[in-house]
Amino acid sequence: MKTFDWDLSPPRSAPIGDHDVPEVSAHLRGKRVALLVCGGIAAMKTPLLARALRRRGAEVVAFCSDEALHYVGREALEWSTCQPLVTALTWRAEHLSDAKPFDCYLVAPATYNTIGKMAAGVADTVVTSALASALGRMQQGRTEVLVAPTMHGSMHHDVLVANCRSLAARGVRLVTPRDGVADYPEARKRLQRYPVEVANRGEETHGVAQVSYVVTRDGEQRVEGKPAIAAAIADLLERQGLADVPPNG
Repeated sequence: MKTFDWDLSPPRSAPIGDHDVPEVSAHLRGKRVALLVCGGIAAMKTPLLARALRRRGAEVVAFCSDEALHYVGREALEWSTCQPLVTALTWRAEHLSDAKPFDCYLVAPATYNTIGKMAAGVADTVVTSALASALGRMQQGRTEVLVAPTMHGSMHHDVLVANCRSLAARGVRLVTPRDGVADYPEARKRLQRYPVEVANRGEETHGVAQVSYVVTRDGEQRVEGKPAIAAAIADLLERQGLADVPPNG
């Protein structure tokens, strides 16, 4: 019987630097993305998300609330973005980003608290201050704002729905939360019985979401009919499993 599955020979190294990522597509090439990380457990996945965005050509700068740092490390985010992490506002006015504006602001994970503050216009943290500026730029046609709600299912009620509808009416795009039921084998089999099923998940969540999906024969979901930046990032979020982690607890 073998003691090790590995024969101890050295693995081959990738022909890129430690901080580099292989580009898998040009969807976001030349785009600057502000990754706004809130204090939910899904923050643990944001370094992977940042690198995945970079694989599609984006330059990523992370803004992180104090609560988020309970779930993700500063060094992990700086390593994955190759940029200093923004955790406080200084004389540089990082939340305004006038010198190098962002093409898209991605709030992932977006907690119940942050969604409520966005809708109410509260700007009391580095993340919500950046969002206050982002909403103004969005209404001027200078950027996009994409929100990935992440919370326990019991927190999806009329207050959340009202806040999300308010944001959507202003032009904010919301990524449809992952359907926990669809993760079960029987639900996946049901989806695969249909060659192509076009579903507007907004109807299933009382108008909260604004992203339409195509469910293909193999169960893969793709974003359709959205502007290039938002569509590429929304599709990426779905693939990374960050649209809702965990779905129900």
